Amino acid sequence: MKKAIFPILGLSLLVIAGGLSPARAAQDKPVSYKEEVAPLIKKYCGGCHGDQNPRPAARLVLTTKQGIEKGGMSGKIIKDKTSKESLLVIRMRGEGNKQIMPPGRGEKPKKEQVDLVARWIDEGAKFDIE
Repeated sequence: MKKAIFPILGLSLLVIAGGLSPARAAQDKPVSYKEEVAPLIKKYCGGCHGDQNPRPAARLVLTTKQGIEKGGMSGKIIKDKTSKESLLVIRMRGEGNKQIMPPGRGEKPKKEQVDLVARWIDEGAKFDIE
């Protein structure tokens, strides 16, 4: 009887452990603006839309909370906590006949990085910097 319990117990532990993989745990944790989103925005968007730029492109500053909340010439870039309607994600993905950002031949964010920004917006675009 004891021998039959061990394989079942081992299989149960394997299933439980598989459900708690690091990738799964990361998805359950809210996206951090400070630790995850801000570094991506600074790297890929800061050159044209940084707060140190005296004339940010499209009058849009993406490296500060105030700039993101204000938006630019095209209006607000985060819409109602919905990434599918947020210009920030639309432009990063190049959707809807919009030019992909950043423009040119420079390095673009990976799909996973844009998905992270989208998830941050869908979670409420909270700024954990204060």
